Amino acid sequence: MDRPETPTSTPYQIPLPGNEELIAKIESIRRLPLLTFFMSDKVYINEECVLPLYEQIHSMDKGSAKALDLFMYSRGGTTETPWKIVSIIREYFQRYNVLIPYRAHSAATHIALGADEMIMGPMSEISPVDPTRMHPLLPKDPDGSPIPISVQDLKHCISFLRNEAKDRYTAEAIAEIYTALFEYINPLALGAIEQSYRLARLISRKILETHINPIKDAKKIHTIVNLLSSEYQSHAYPINREEVNFDLQLNGVKPSDELWSAMWNLYLYYREQANTTYEFKDGDLVIQTRHLAFIDSLDKRIVLQQNFTVTEGPNGEMSENIISTQWVEV
Repeated sequence: MDRPETPTSTPYQIPLPGNEELIAKIESIRRLPLLTFFMSDKVYINEECVLPLYEQIHSMDKGSAKALDLFMYSRGGTTETPWKIVSIIREYFQRYNVLIPYRAHSAATHIALGADEMIMGPMSEISPVDPTRMHPLLPKDPDGSPIPISVQDLKHCISFLRNEAKDRYTAEAIAEIYTALFEYINPLALGAIEQSYRLARLISRKILETHINPIKDAKKIHTIVNLLSSEYQSHAYPINREEVNFDLQLNGVKPSDELWSAMWNLYLYYREQANTTYEFKDGDLVIQTRHLAFIDSLDKRIVLQQNFTVTEGPNGEMSENIISTQWVEV
């Protein structure tokens, strides 16, 4: 994928169906300004999201509102980006809440940790925040790209060898297992993976401290950080509203039926648009366009637009040729 650019006017005018009524419905129920942050499963939260998100927050008509609702869907992203996003939101609003219609995983969970309330219905879930790291010294896939390694997978492997295997294997056999492991994973990459793990814990703590007293509630913060970084046994473990309240001791709020219906309808709108491809002609060239992400308010729409062509190979196989991938205001 091409490196996304910062928001510009759209090079191709795509007639996206409006979502103003859906956003206005939620605002009328909540009586707070709403900003949507929808990242399709094809893209991740990264530093390229920060500028369009800032443009939206900076330009929003805040009026007397001291709080913001953030409607969010994402499968995750880079470890560092959520701290910048939370800092920007807190720069403009004293409070913010996240409305989670479905998945807010990993990096999106970090953003949710900074919220005063998590509005969560029956399908809503956050996840552990242990990072998955890519490193040039990690094993490669058939295409030559490094295979991402989960910090927790590696820690569980080492823990098993240290605590379980010692009762099943001789010291010599365990030494051979370690030798084979380090032939598969370069020790220098292990250091980078451990660094990612510590960074994720640091960001969890700093984000929680934006709305939880770091001195009075230090034990609570430590418990939350441990749970999300190491206690759950899978990076994909879905954490529901009850667990947010009772395990994490955070403020998970059940929406009214009316609010949940509005949240789910807005999610369905974005899901449909993310799976829709538009086609138009530019001279003799047939251009196709998809929308990979949305950062919307009632006043402005910023989307991650990808333009591409499709060609047929000698054996009938179809391939995409990416023309551009950029954030555009539509």
